[in-house]
Amino acid sequence: MGKQEYLQYMKDKEPFLKKRPIRQLIPSAPPSAIDLISKLLTFDPDHRLSAEEALFHPFFESLNP
Repeated sequence: MGKQEYLQYMKDKEPFLKKRPIRQLIPSAPPSAIDLISKLLTFDPDHRLSAEEALFHPFFESLNP
């Protein structure tokens, strides 16, 4: 199944899926964590963060010496 076919499949199932914002799923997460998670969970791999990009996300600033 190609990307377009899968996307159409998900759209067909959408009325049965309950969408909830990530903020609602992880209410105690800081805004930078919500942003990082959102960018890592992007459906289209062309728009999703790479592992290297993720490591330089502001969420990890406190870990970078």
